[in-house]
Amino acid sequence: MNKNDLRYIKTHKALREAFEKILLEKDLRDINVTSITSFAGLNRRTFYLHYDAVDDMFKELADEQAKEIIARISGMARDSHSNITSLVKSLIDFICSDKKLHKKIICSSDYQLLFNAISGKLTSEIAPKNMNSSGTEGFTYRLYLESISFMIINSIRLWLIEDEPVTKEVLAEMIIRMIPEKILNIYLK
Repeated sequence: MNKNDLRYIKTHKALREAFEKILLEKDLRDINVTSITSFAGLNRRTFYLHYDAVDDMFKELADEQAKEIIARISGMARDSHSNITSLVKSLIDFICSDKKLHKKIICSSDYQLLFNAISGKLTSEIAPKNMNSSGTEGFTYRLYLESISFMIINSIRLWLIEDEPVTKEVLAEMIIRMIPEKILNIYLK
């Protein structure tokens, strides 16, 4: 089937919307193809034209979330006028833009998918573009970049898991205070 065909696009969108709505109410392991297709008003065969399994839908959502997070990190790394405060606030605002869905993805037991996507993209694309040298210095830059990103994302994850015990502004301040100045200097090189 042609993925640019309007019918394919509309069906794919209907499946995704159904999956997202069901995901807000159920755990991923409790969602099956029948529940998605019934909710979307489609048949099971149609589902398999778009996905091999329900897990593929979750992976697609996690990949999209990772791409947005990476775009924000990448934009900050390219912009010499940017700072870590802007990045942290931007990431928190992104998560809060659709908090219930993002929380389901970030706080799921399949969170490793999201982190692997972010980590892989940082290592393969962002760090080399922002680092002219290789070897130890290039590795050090990538290590710092990945460490800061991991710390920020996991802090936001814990905040969501704990049902937001502080405001998002306080969370941003807490995260920023946790990042050592030496790392910030290398990260913003």
